[in-house]
Amino acid sequence: MTESGAVYVAGGWTSSSIWTSSNDKTFMLSSLSSSKWEELEARMPIHVYAAASIVVKDIILVLGGQSGSGSDDIQMLDTSKSLPAWELLSQSKLPEPLGRHSAAVFEGQVIIVTDYGVTYTTSVSSIISDTQLDWVKGELPGVPGGGVSGPSVEVVEGKLVAVLGNKVFTKTTMDSQWVQLKPLPQMKEHYPSIGSVQGNVVIGGGVDGHKTGATVFMWVEASSEWEEVTSLKIPRQSHATVQLPRGSVILLLLLLLLLLLLLISQYFRIL
Repeated sequence: MTESGAVYVAGGWTSSSIWTSSNDKTFMLSSLSSSKWEELEARMPIHVYAAASIVVKDIILVLGGQSGSGSDDIQMLDTSKSLPAWELLSQSKLPEPLGRHSAAVFEGQVIIVTDYGVTYTTSVSSIISDTQLDWVKGELPGVPGGGVSGPSVEVVEGKLVAVLGNKVFTKTTMDSQWVQLKPLPQMKEHYPSIGSVQGNVVIGGGVDGHKTGATVFMWVEASSEWEEVTSLKIPRQSHATVQLPRGSVILLLLLLLLLLLLLISQYFRIL
C-alpha cells in the first residue's frame, strides 16, 4: 500500500505453467473502500514471480524475482506521477540473483531475507537514487544449511520480525542482534502473514509440510509462548499482507464520538 492509500499488484504467475507464464501487468485499487481494480498502461521491463517488493511513500521497488532463473535487477514504479511507468534501474543491483526471498524497510534500510536465512541490507535512498549499492551481508542465527521456501519479514510494532519455517526472529534496531523466539507450533513456509493484534505479533497462513494452512499464532510476551487464535477464513500461502494503520480505527472512533455528542446536544436542545 502506497502513502496515498492505493494498493498495487504487479508481476506473478498467469497460469499453472510457472516457467513460461510470468506476468508483466500492473493493477491498482485506488483505496480500500473501492471494489474496482484498474489495469495500468505500465508494463514491467522484466516480468517476474517470486520477487520481493517494498514501498517507500509512493514508490514501489521490486527486488529480483524469477523469470526462468533468479534476477539481480531492481525495478521501480513512482506512482505519484500522472502516468506512472516502470523503470529498470541501471546502477542499483542486488548482491546476487535472488528469488523466493522477502524484504522490508526498517530505519531507512532495506533488509532482504533469503530462503537460506542470509540477510542483505543497504540504504533505501541509495536504491531510489539508482547508485551502486554497498550491501552488508549477515545471517539469521541458528539457521541450518537447508533452505526454507518463502521466508517472511515485516516491521511490526516498531520492530523487525522474520519468519523462516517454524523459526521466528526479532530485532529492535538495525544495529541490535537478532533474538530468536520460541519455535512456532507449526511450520510456516511460503510467505506466511506477519502482523499485529493489540500490540502482539501474529503469524498466519503459509504451508505446513504440503498443506496450505489457515492457522494463526500470536506471541504473548508475558508468557513467552505462542497462542493459537482465530484462524484465517480461507487457507492462504504465497500471499501478500498489508497491516492497516491503527489511525484508521482511532479516526473512526473519534467520528463516532463526535456523532454521539451531536445527538446528545440535539436531544437536550429539543427538551
